[in-house]
Amino acid sequence: GKLVSLSGTCQDITESKKLQIENEQLSVKGRKMLEEQKLFLSNTLDNMPAVIYAKDIEGRFIAINKAFKKLFNFTEEQVLGKTNHELLPFEVAEQFRKNDLEIVTRKNVIESEEKAFDDEGKEHIYHSFKFPYFDKDGNVIATGGISLDITEKKEFERQAFHNSKLASIGELAAGVGHEINNPLTIIKGYIGSIQYKMDSDETFDKDSCHKYLEKIDSATNRIAKIVQGLRNFSRMDSEEFKDFELSEAITESAEMVKDIYYKEGINVFLDSSSILGVHVFGSMGKLQQVFMNLLSNARDATAGNEVRSIHINSSVRHKKAYISVKDNGTGISKHVQTKIFDPFFTTKEVNQGTGIGLSIAHNIIEEHGGSLTCESVEGEGATFSIELPISYKEVEKPKVESTPQRRNANSLNLRAILADDEEAIRQILTEMLEGLGVSVTPVGNGREALEVYMDDPGYDMIISDIKMPVMDGTTLLKEIRSKADLKQPKVVMVTGGINIDFEDPSSEYGKLIDGYLLKPFDEDAVYDVIRAAMTKNS
Repeated sequence: GKLVSLSGTCQDITESKKLQIENEQLSVKGRKMLEEQKLFLSNTLDNMPAVIYAKDIEGRFIAINKAFKKLFNFTEEQVLGKTNHELLPFEVAEQFRKNDLEIVTRKNVIESEEKAFDDEGKEHIYHSFKFPYFDKDGNVIATGGISLDITEKKEFERQAFHNSKLASIGELAAGVGHEINNPLTIIKGYIGSIQYKMDSDETFDKDSCHKYLEKIDSATNRIAKIVQGLRNFSRMDSEEFKDFELSEAITESAEMVKDIYYKEGINVFLDSSSILGVHVFGSMGKLQQVFMNLLSNARDATAGNEVRSIHINSSVRHKKAYISVKDNGTGISKHVQTKIFDPFFTTKEVNQGTGIGLSIAHNIIEEHGGSLTCESVEGEGATFSIELPISYKEVEKPKVESTPQRRNANSLNLRAILADDEEAIRQILTEMLEGLGVSVTPVGNGREALEVYMDDPGYDMIISDIKMPVMDGTTLLKEIRSKADLKQPKVVMVTGGINIDFEDPSSEYGKLIDGYLLKPFDEDAVYDVIRAAMTKNS
C-alpha cells in the first residue's frame, strides 16, 4: 500500500483548446446576435405605424406592439393572456373572435376594412390583414393581425369625391342659372300683370286671378325642383350604405341635366322602366356622381356634332341590374380605352379636365360590387355600361300618416321664437305658424333669439334660419344646447342651402336639432315639420 513510483501521460491539446475557446466566443457572439435580432425585430414592430398583435388558438393575446397599446391605452400586463371579451365591448369582441375562428378554419389570410374606437371614443378606420401561424405539421397554432390606420386617407377620398361632385355642379352653373331665370321671368311677369290690373280700372275676376296664381305656383315648383336636385346631389355623403331604388337615382340625375343639355342641342333619352322597383345596396349619392360623370363625358364627346344625343337604357338579367349611357360622339380609340380608368389620365385640353372622374366612377362601382366597362368604335360614339348586384333585403317603407288640414290644426298651442333676417320670410312664416295655433316671437338674428330665450326659457320651440348676421343659426343652436341647466326647447332649422350638414342624422348638427325646413316651403310642409319636431323624443 506504499507509493513507490509515479507515472503519467501528456497529450498536446493546444489545437482543441483553441477550438473550444473559438466555439465559446462564437456562442457568446451568436447569443449576442440573437439578442440583437430580437431587439431589432421588437423595435421594428414597435416603430411601425400599424397595429400588430398575435393570439393563441384560444384567442388569448400573446404579443402586441406599441401602436396597439397606444390605440386602446393598455399596457402589456393588461393585455397579454387576456381575450377580446375581457378587453373590448361585447359586439366588437364577438366580431374579432369570429374572424379568428374563420382564419383557423380557412387557414389563409383575410383582408378587410373595419372600424375601431380608441380610449377617447374616437372612430378609426383600419385596413387589416389577419393571418394564421402554423406548426411543422401544418396545424394552426396562433393567429395574427396587422391593421393600418387609414382614417385620414378615407376622409381625403371622401372630400375628393365631394369636390368632384361640386365641380360637376360648377359645370352646370350656367345652365342652372338659365333654367331658374326662365320661371323667375314667368313669376315676375304674372305678378306685374296682377299689379297692373289691380291698379287700373280693368276688370279682374277671380278666375283670371286663379289662373295667374296657378302659373306662378307652377313656376316656383319648377325652381324648387331644380334646387332640390342640386341639394340632393351635392350633399356630403356618409360612408353608410343602405338600400335605395336605382331608378330614382338615375331619373334624378337625368332630370337635373335634361333641360340644360337640351338648350345646348343635346337630346337626353331615358328608359328606366326595366328597373322600376329594383333596389341596390350602397350610396345613392355616390352612384349619382357616376351617372353625372358619364353624362358630362357624353356631352363633351358629342361637341361639334350637328345632331347630339345621349341614350340611357336599363335592364335586369340574372339578378343584376344593367345601366348603359350611350352617345353619338367621336368615339374612343382602342389604345385610349385601356387607360381611361387610370387616375389623372385625360385626353382633354389643359384646364378642361382633371382625369380623375372616370377613375373615381370605376372605384365607386367596384365598391358597390359591380363593374364599369366601355365599348367604343372611333367615329361611332361610346357606350359605358354599369353592372350592379340587386339587393333583396327587405326595404323599410316609410310610414304614411294622414295630415289634418292646416285650418283645422289650431290646437298645437305652443310658443316659438322665430329667427330670420329676411323680413318678408319672417312675416309669411309668422302668419303660417299663427294659423297653426303657434304664438310667435319674431326676431332678426340668432343673438336676439338667444336673448329672448335666456329671458324666458319657457318657449317650446326655436325656429331659426341658418345664414344670418350678428349670430347665425348654427351658433345659436350650439349656444342653446350648451345651456344644460335650462329647459331645452325643440329646435327647427330653416335653410335654402344645397349642402347642409344637419341633413345627415349622424352629423354634429343632425344630432342637435329636432327637424329642418327647406326653402321654398308651403303651409303643409311647415305643419308637418312642426308637428314631427314636437312629437320627436328628446
